Amino acid sequence: MDARFLEAWGNYLIAAAKGSESLEALSSWVNKDSKSLWSLPAAFCQLYGIDVSEKPKENINNTFQEIQKLFVKNYSDAIIAMGAVPKTEHDALIEKYNTLKKKNEEQTKTIEKLQLLLATKQIGADKVWDGIQGLTKLQENQIRNAMDIVTKLFETDDKS
Repeated sequence: MDARFLEAWGNYLIAAAKGSESLEALSSWVNKDSKSLWSLPAAFCQLYGIDVSEKPKENINNTFQEIQKLFVKNYSDAIIAMGAVPKTEHDALIEKYNTLKKKNEEQTKTIEKLQLLLATKQIGADKVWDGIQGLTKLQENQIRNAMDIVTKLFETDDKS
């Protein structure tokens, strides 16, 4: 990690603890991707070797953008080294979680509807199957009765 970053960060935290600056100011600068060098504290600029009072704004915009990228990278590295996750990654995970949660709820509802539909169709299929079995037994009984009648007719003819 960049030693100038650590020094600037340490000085900034000390200044914030003394009440001369707030952490929100740095957070808003990092999150807004500021294009103006004058939004940075003078001590921070000096640690990176830029004297704000001697250079016009136009000449240092490119230098400032490089320093800003370096600062944001070092800031992210420091946060990760402390075991935290950058807010952008955290927000992305929250959004992904909410999307998956919504998808899960929709799929759960679909599964419940399909299970209910399947149960309804199975009840209907069971009734149809029972009806077919009943008809088969009825036809079987009718055929037996017919065979019994035919057998009795032939038995009667044999006896006469």
